[in-house]
Amino acid sequence: MQLLGIGWTHPSVLHFPVKWNGYFYWMAITPYPNGDNQWENPTSFCSNDGINWREPDEKTAVINLPPTGGAYNSDPSLFYNAADNSIYCFWRQNGVEKGRALFFEKTSDGVNWSEKKLVCSWPAKSVDVIAPSIIQDEGKFYCYGVSTDEAAKGSYFTERAIRRMSSDNLTTGFKPDKANGYELVKIANRPWGDTQEPWHLEVRKVNKVWIMLVATTNNGLYGAGGRLFMGYSTDGLDFTFGERPIADIKATYKSSFIPTYDPKNQVLNVELWRAMSDTWTVYHDYFSIKVK
Repeated sequence: MQLLGIGWTHPSVLHFPVKWNGYFYWMAITPYPNGDNQWENPTSFCSNDGINWREPDEKTAVINLPPTGGAYNSDPSLFYNAADNSIYCFWRQNGVEKGRALFFEKTSDGVNWSEKKLVCSWPAKSVDVIAPSIIQDEGKFYCYGVSTDEAAKGSYFTERAIRRMSSDNLTTGFKPDKANGYELVKIANRPWGDTQEPWHLEVRKVNKVWIMLVATTNNGLYGAGGRLFMGYSTDGLDFTFGERPIADIKATYKSSFIPTYDPKNQVLNVELWRAMSDTWTVYHDYFSIKVK
């Protein structure tokens, strides 16, 4: 089912079993009409069914305005922090002072957002944190992202690998430094083949299993030919992926998902918000996977 109309991408969705400020679902997404990145700034929506969405408040739906000088805000990632009952929106800013940076704002009511704060920054060369995905596990915080300019080809990538930063604090301590804590995520196989590699991602955790959703790109390009693949891990660093994509439509872009496990039937139920780069639209999918 198509959502929101044409001109949207980079969805990041949270689901609450009990309504948070009146809604079960909250989304951050970026406008992207005609592929114009000057519109690419995080915007919030809420929903009670994951399909029909509305602005919490039309005056404050845009979480952060575009920076000056041609820079833009891409790849929002929502994180719910139970410690202060707030939603945090992280995003990657591109083109600021010849580099890139990770920022966040937070809200306790879904309408009023804090001032933006810098998490970390890095040069435009040698490293990146594309499509940051924030997750918490046993008191530590992790930020996954796709990094660039890898010195050596890996088992699953040509020049763009998946890496992970960790910190004891949600908003400080992340360092996108390949030699100092920006760990390489390992994937034994290359299900997307030699002509593709990772482009955007999202990570969730269900019980003790880490689940990763990867949107691919043709080598050397920026999301062209993308498909969606899903993998799992028991430690957050060594992932196993299925050999077949869960979405084999070659215009699939950064997507968001909510996995829930049904132990009685040994089924992983997945709710998916699938972005498409041919028309910059988002679709709602639902499917189940038989697992142990």
